[in-house]
Amino acid sequence: MRNCLIGIVIAAALSLSACSGRSTRSNPTAFCSAAKQNAVQYAGIQDNLTPSLAKGEAASLQHLVGIAPKEIESAVQTEADAWNQYVKTGNHSELVGNKYAAADDQIETWLGAYCKQ
Repeated sequence: MRNCLIGIVIAAALSLSACSGRSTRSNPTAFCSAAKQNAVQYAGIQDNLTPSLAKGEAASLQHLVGIAPKEIESAVQTEADAWNQYVKTGNHSELVGNKYAAADDQIETWLGAYCKQ
């Protein structure tokens, strides 16, 4: 599986404590905090991908969609959809595809620009 699964990428891209607040959403700090929590909770998921962890990652990402800054909301939804598809089918092709990779890059860029490390 591609090494940029959302939990892994966020973990690799961040060791966050807060966001700077330069987003169009009213509370970008909540997204940064939730992203950090997700990164910690699902760090290493690729080494021990169980159905339970996959379901948890899918649910966590769906929560992140609801609080994602407008600039990356679609990208977070793309990743949530890919995880939900994996949970339903066991097929990880969407997790390693170009669409997922582009979404992952967009999220990583936003996190690097707007969240304090």
